[in-house]
Amino acid sequence: MMELEKLLLNRDKRAIARAITYAEDDEEKAREIIRKLYKRSGNAYIVGITGPPGVGKSTLTDRLVKKLTLIQLQKLSIGKYSRGGNDVIKKVDHIGIAVKSIEEARKFYEEVLGLKVTGIEEVEEQKVKTAFIPVGESEIELLESTSEDGPVAKFIEKRGEGIHHIALQVDDIEKALKELKGKGVVLIDEVPRYGAGGARIAFVHPKSANGVLLELCERK
Repeated sequence: MMELEKLLLNRDKRAIARAITYAEDDEEKAREIIRKLYKRSGNAYIVGITGPPGVGKSTLTDRLVKKLTLIQLQKLSIGKYSRGGNDVIKKVDHIGIAVKSIEEARKFYEEVLGLKVTGIEEVEEQKVKTAFIPVGESEIELLESTSEDGPVAKFIEKRGEGIHHIALQVDDIEKALKELKGKGVVLIDEVPRYGAGGARIAFVHPKSANGVLLELCERK
């Protein structure tokens, strides 16, 4: 095997940069590298291209598509194209984290992680104040109780601050609840209610989900 291929397999940064240059310049060396590495990839047809903004990922991908007859897929939705063929669950909508104080908790996410709280809202019915922090296609939801007898306050009293629930986004929440109930899943909410951001939500009992509180979330 040529030296460059060995370096590529060892994830050598300079070798990767050189290979990218070959592809961008439409050199025969690029085709030769791909042919050789294809045999070492388990005959994979998927090529992952990653890197920081501004390094030319889009340019390289377009070049590969046009010159090396590769196929570019912009996006696959989790639901319709999931391995299990599930067309009910779309994606992880958010992860709910119970905190004593949103103002204190947000400092870590904004000042340390560089994320940004996009809005704070109080859901009076659930005795909770929420703050959403976008992360890619999902969000982190900080949950602060507005009452000593609220469910989030009770959660923190029993378990301390931490992950409270995982929310899965669905297209049709009634359909999802009916399907889960038909499979014997225990539901906290058999009828959807309104949550933060105007979303329609319903919770699945933790005893049906290995101790995890699951929320179904429908957004229009």
